[in-house]
Amino acid sequence: METKVTLIVKATVNSEEMLSFNTYIERLTALFEKMNAKQIGHYPVKETFVGDDSPTFIAIVELADRETLNAVYKTDEYINTMIPLRNKGFKKLEVYLS
Repeated sequence: METKVTLIVKATVNSEEMLSFNTYIERLTALFEKMNAKQIGHYPVKETFVGDDSPTFIAIVELADRETLNAVYKTDEYINTMIPLRNKGFKKLEVYLS
């Protein structure tokens, strides 16, 4: 039975809050490393071909299972420290699970 969880992230960076964005990414990367997450890809968006959304990038990350996902996103550190950085650092952020 397949238990892996794949995060598909569609993000628009807030260019006026680059410090918040960079700090968020650095801390999230460290959390992902602790959980042995595997970055499948990071794709800057050059132009929108179909549709009207213009995200800055798409990223794909694979985690071992849902428990590992929760170990990253449901911690006190993430909730209390990371979410305020995330809210400032992104104009728009959508995360899908596959």
